[in-house]
Amino acid sequence: MSERIFKNILAVVMAVLAACLVLIMSIMYSYFSESTWRGLEAEASFIGAGVEASGMEYLQELDTFDGTRVTWIGQDGDVLFDSVSDSETMENHAQREEVVAAREAGSGKSERYSSTLSEKTIYFARLLEDGTVLRVSNTQSSMVSLLLDMSEPMIFIIVAAVLVSMFLAYRIARKIVQPINEMDLEHPMENQTYRELQPLLQRLEKQYERIEHEMEDKEKLRREFSANVSHELKTPLTSISGIAEIMQNGMVRSEDVPHFAGNIYKESQRLIALVEDIIKISQLDENQVLMDQEQVNLAEVAAQEIERVTPAAKQRNILIRLHAPMAYEAQLVVTGIRQILREMIYNLLDNAVKYNKEGGSIDVLLRTQGEHIVLSVADTGIGIPEEDQQRVFERFYRVDKSHSKAIGGTGLGLSIVKHGALYHQAQIDLKSELGKGTQITITFKKKSRNK
Repeated sequence: MSERIFKNILAVVMAVLAACLVLIMSIMYSYFSESTWRGLEAEASFIGAGVEASGMEYLQELDTFDGTRVTWIGQDGDVLFDSVSDSETMENHAQREEVVAAREAGSGKSERYSSTLSEKTIYFARLLEDGTVLRVSNTQSSMVSLLLDMSEPMIFIIVAAVLVSMFLAYRIARKIVQPINEMDLEHPMENQTYRELQPLLQRLEKQYERIEHEMEDKEKLRREFSANVSHELKTPLTSISGIAEIMQNGMVRSEDVPHFAGNIYKESQRLIALVEDIIKISQLDENQVLMDQEQVNLAEVAAQEIERVTPAAKQRNILIRLHAPMAYEAQLVVTGIRQILREMIYNLLDNAVKYNKEGGSIDVLLRTQGEHIVLSVADTGIGIPEEDQQRVFERFYRVDKSHSKAIGGTGLGLSIVKHGALYHQAQIDLKSELGKGTQITITFKKKSRNK
């Protein structure tokens, strides 16, 4: 960070230095140009007065300074006198820009660059009373020439400025970064640092509070999960162990052995189902499902799972209706893992049967919605209290433990639904009203899941 600040400060200083040099050179050049023009104008007035008073005699005795060239031009444009060249060999000056301007306005000026652009000549002409024109001229360095003349001192100044800027930028960068490097990020609001960093520190403080709260919540859920797993595993194991002990001690009559063996089988199956469900959730959690994706028709899967739970529904006179119009059946296809989708729909239906009222009904609705497929399972059951609706998808969470124990199950059904939906990047929505029923909706994407 300090290196970046150092580079930025140095770049800014260099840009300002370059701008200042260009500005100073421009101002100096403009000032010297104006000064030269004013000097020529003053010389023209002074020399013109002398010519009007003494004529050629004055010019012949004139001693010019600073390289000023004096030219006297007659009314016809012929050169009468020139302080540098032989007037007789010089061409007619009647059409020179400054001479034409002087004849029209009383005075005129012009400038002409040399072929090398290293210097230019400036001319000032003045109309005298007798109709002749007096012109004075001088050479002036161009901007390029001025820069070349000043190259050595400018290089020295630039090098010195760069070195000083690097030193100051390094010191400033370290000074800026030091309070940031010394911040105590574990206690953001206790830092005495820049006012501009206060919003960041406040967000860090809130983030730490949220993380700490979430860690406490996760620790609480972990303890609950461990306790629930222990309880769910212990219950069938205790039953199996108790029955086996009775049989081992010879306390069971031979005619009752099939009954006790049946209980052992039932509890062992419950134990196997529990372990299998835990393994399924763990695989979904770790994204370690070793099955290939395929095109799955949800209407077909829903029909198969309805048939699977129908015997249990008939025992309680529960009617199950599937709403999947044939016209849309071909569109009810998602890319996913068939076995997981079957488990999701089965657990939704199984819960809808177990927690339904005697003689109730279950409606399974499938429809398309843009690029999504919506699966909804609604029952007329006992409903879920509002305070429990956010937790029913947690592992082993039971709203009514006594009722849940009576109807059986591992307590992992809705958790499997939740993790299966996450695996398929689907959204879950739950609506429930106590005593009136529950509706769970899963919205799938038609496109393949990104791996």
